[in-house]
Amino acid sequence: HAPEVDHTGAGQVEVIKGAEAVRYGAGALGGVVLINPSPLPAADEFSYRGHTNLGYTTNGRGVDASGSLEGGQHGFGLRVQGSYRRAGDYGTADYLLNNTGLEEWSASLFTGYTKDRLRATLYGSLYSTESGVFIGSHIGDLFELQQVFAAGRPNPINITPFSYHIKAPRQRARHLLIKGDVTYQLDDNQELRLWAAYQDNHRREYENRKVDVWTQTPVMDLILSTYTTDLRYRLRWARPDWETQVGLSHLFQRNTNQPGTAATPFIPNFATLNLAAYVVQKARFDALLLEAGLRYDHRITDAAGRDWRRLRYGEKNTYTNMTGSLGAHYRFSEGLAARASLGLAWRAPDVNELYSNGLHHGGSWSLGDRTLRSEHGYKAILSLDYRKDWLTIEPSIFYQHIDNYIYDAPNKNKGENGIHVHWSGVYPIFAFEQDDCRFWGGDLTLTARPTEELTFTAKGEWIRGRNVSHGTWLPFMPADRYTLGAQWTRSWGSTGRWQSRLSAEGISVAKQTRFDPEHELVSDMPAGYFLLGLQGELRYTLDTRRSLRFLLSSENTLNALYKEASDRFRYYAHAPGRSVTLRTILYF
Repeated sequence: HAPEVDHTGAGQVEVIKGAEAVRYGAGALGGVVLINPSPLPAADEFSYRGHTNLGYTTNGRGVDASGSLEGGQHGFGLRVQGSYRRAGDYGTADYLLNNTGLEEWSASLFTGYTKDRLRATLYGSLYSTESGVFIGSHIGDLFELQQVFAAGRPNPINITPFSYHIKAPRQRARHLLIKGDVTYQLDDNQELRLWAAYQDNHRREYENRKVDVWTQTPVMDLILSTYTTDLRYRLRWARPDWETQVGLSHLFQRNTNQPGTAATPFIPNFATLNLAAYVVQKARFDALLLEAGLRYDHRITDAAGRDWRRLRYGEKNTYTNMTGSLGAHYRFSEGLAARASLGLAWRAPDVNELYSNGLHHGGSWSLGDRTLRSEHGYKAILSLDYRKDWLTIEPSIFYQHIDNYIYDAPNKNKGENGIHVHWSGVYPIFAFEQDDCRFWGGDLTLTARPTEELTFTAKGEWIRGRNVSHGTWLPFMPADRYTLGAQWTRSWGSTGRWQSRLSAEGISVAKQTRFDPEHELVSDMPAGYFLLGLQGELRYTLDTRRSLRFLLSSENTLNALYKEASDRFRYYAHAPGRSVTLRTILYF
């Protein structure tokens, strides 16, 4: 029940770590990823530009199209954008995944004005999607469910030919976003920024209810409305080289279950009010950069609903949370730098973690726990950055301890030995639990560029999750992952109008051997696997503004039959097989 995002409308991806992450609350202790549109044109003379993007993907026989047009003059800019995508049943290396098609469209408008010390923008988008839920995860009786779990794949007699048709179980979602941003430069060193947003997310989920008229009626019909505002003051000190940020943040969120579903709501109606204040301080002393952030949150959540027995439940909860971060960045030399950070955070349980009771995305029965308390923990990170001529080495390690960590996992003590029997089928129960846990791990990235045209990249990623309260491994932790890639680029022609790029990337994932059998639905974890990705690109520049790109890419090129350990649909089927995409992009 989260905001859907249309990636074709995004132009910038910004990663925020360290002290500034406290601006976004306790859930951002590990960092924040911001997906923003590209800056608007703001030239004195009128100018315009745009692009069209057409693609076809073999797996699912998917087609997509997107485009944008923008222009600006005398500080005013405007961009309109739209996209459409349709795909049918996806396939693994051996068989089809029936009812996994989708159809989605989006449209957005972005406008802004810049003059002297004032900068203002307004953005609006509407995104709509309908997607099927793999029908093999809806099983009629316990014996058949056990057979599927044992085989790890659907029964061949239940697999039907390819189709674009989306039927129950399916989901529909519509997301409306309107946000405004005003920045005023008080002087060369002081800035005041106000931004506000409204989001409306309407989600409907449909199940096979045996009678057609009821199958066309959603079993879940939720509208989540969110209002957010943030006011920030930033001061850049002349001497010493310091920066101070002070801000106030507000969030009001209301969830409403629409009547007429003839089903018990997945979560109750609720309203949440969150008020926060934060401060971020940065100080630079030659090669040393220090930063600190502190945030105080006061949250009130009021939930009310009726369970399947028509009995009222819900309550009003108040939470007070503190989030803090300390960080240091030291540059030993031009090619060597180190970063260390320590974060502390409290996080209140979300409403779905407290009260959920229903089918979750078609694959499991989600069961909340009304006794959950706030999480509180700390995280330490240490990383190095070495750059010398043609070589870059970036190692990083982390450790995190969380008291009252909230997670959901299969629970064999609920229902009938961990199975919920419902009129639409039988489903494993994933119940929310709370324990003291710790996480540790790291990653290592090496990049070598022996020539201007050739680049090699190697990367390793490791993470461990341990339940301290019970002395067991945490469920659904990703396995060790290793990546090796190469990229070759070249330009030719009298003016370099032709450009080409070839790249290959191999990903090797080990078998996950660290798991708790009590939190598993099958006796063993999936085997390790290897995926090969290939991509080729040819670009021709027509003039200073117009260019044409042709891209041909392949995912899972060797058509491996595999499962990802953290994928909850792995109990029913394998992951998608080979997918080849052809794309043409015109810039004008």
